[in-house]
Amino acid sequence: MILKTSLKKKLVNIIDLIDARRTNKKVRVWRDFQAFRKYTLQKEHRISVDEAKKDGGYLASLLQHLRHPRDQRRARMKKADMSRRG
Repeated sequence: MILKTSLKKKLVNIIDLIDARRTNKKVRVWRDFQAFRKYTLQKEHRISVDEAKKDGGYLASLLQHLRHPRDQRRARMKKADMSRRG
């Protein structure tokens, strides 16, 4: 099994990872974040946070924020912080 720390650095769809494990096939590793994001946000390629938290939450620890990626979240937080200051 792939180590969690090395998997955390890769763009891998969790549904595909589960399927690959069941079928003993290789899982697709994405290089293009936007293509990965578009693919993963499709209903059939998503896993709910509640489902990912089951059985110890291993899958939940691998989830990424795809609706508002980190850079967008940081920009929104910075903008909100500046508006509070005046």
